Amino acid sequence: MTSLISRGLAARPGPRRLDALLAELWRTVAEPPPALRDAPPAPVARYLDLALAQAGPAPLGIALSHDAELNRSLDRPAWCRVRSRQWIAAKSPGFVWSASVGGPLGSSVDVIDAYVAGRGEFALWMAGVLPLGSARGSDAIARGELMRWLAEAVCAPWALASCRGLRWKPVDAHHADAELSDRGVRVSLRFAFGEDGLVRSVRAGGRPRMVGRGFVDTPWVGHWSDWQHRGGVLVPARGEVAWLIDGRSCPYWRGTLSAWDELREPPPSPLA
Repeated sequence: MTSLISRGLAARPGPRRLDALLAELWRTVAEPPPALRDAPPAPVARYLDLALAQAGPAPLGIALSHDAELNRSLDRPAWCRVRSRQWIAAKSPGFVWSASVGGPLGSSVDVIDAYVAGRGEFALWMAGVLPLGSARGSDAIARGELMRWLAEAVCAPWALASCRGLRWKPVDAHHADAELSDRGVRVSLRFAFGEDGLVRSVRAGGRPRMVGRGFVDTPWVGHWSDWQHRGGVLVPARGEVAWLIDGRSCPYWRGTLSAWDELREPPPSPLA
């Protein structure tokens, strides 16, 4: 029965693409992180001391899941449940996110969002079979996905301590700018730290947002809260992300962490 299910999944383009992206992700992020460079700005150093105080050496990556909701509209509340799994590289930029969202008439829409080997990708399938749309290969999608990895690196904070191509710039006692260059893709985010020293929000002055057949750079923010120890690492258990459009905050994802696991080696294929 298990082999029949695996063959059935392997015949669907959605699961096949997920498997290929994960295989490439683990091939490209296995190299060790570089030696530590100059000390980061004071609020970043304090945060890393807190987040990694009980941590072991950096793993290959983190596997996590969220109980989450996705807003289908930026004009009104239209929240729906979403089941998601995510794999985040902990030594260098890279992630793959796979989700299933309820569709019409009881169907499901499968989503893949990824940044692998300097390329961004977003794709939709009806039930993992019928393609509904995709975006890949452009500079805009690469920048947007690299920004996502950098903002969500709070779930794998080793990366914020020693990622190759990452430079921290001081702003003030509670803010610092993270500038990241990876395979010719360059992004910058502003991290805000609370009185407790933990990351409260991450902002982009302009992150590529898909509008029609193109992208528009749009202010964006992610909020992190409910910090908890998982495997000796301090990570946020709650998050919400939003576009800032015409002075309005338009949240489109919010979720609670349901699973967090260190990966010391590539996990089995989802098709296994």
